[in-house]
Amino acid sequence: MLEKEGVQTYRPEIIDWSKPIVTPQWSVPNQYCSVCPRDVMLTVGKIMVEAPMSRRDRFFEVFAYRELTQKFWKEDAKSMWKAAPKSSMNDSMYSPDWLEITEE
Repeated sequence: MLEKEGVQTYRPEIIDWSKPIVTPQWSVPNQYCSVCPRDVMLTVGKIMVEAPMSRRDRFFEVFAYRELTQKFWKEDAKSMWKAAPKSSMNDSMYSPDWLEITEE
């Protein structure tokens, strides 16, 4: 239906989200998914911005859209591709008992 109206649909790259993420500061047993591109990418005109995630399991989620980002960037010389800084996600940035805090 949308294609009949001239709308193009793009899909994220297929990634195995069951793989762990291991960094020198932290690790998680698996990753999340690539369900919501508006969480990880922001576009303002011809500017594409990769947004950092606050959850460790979403640290590399933007990679599912990397191939598309590169495609759009290469096709339009006036486009810009920016990446917001990623936090270290050190343990000190998290409250281990956050669930209990929010339920009070």
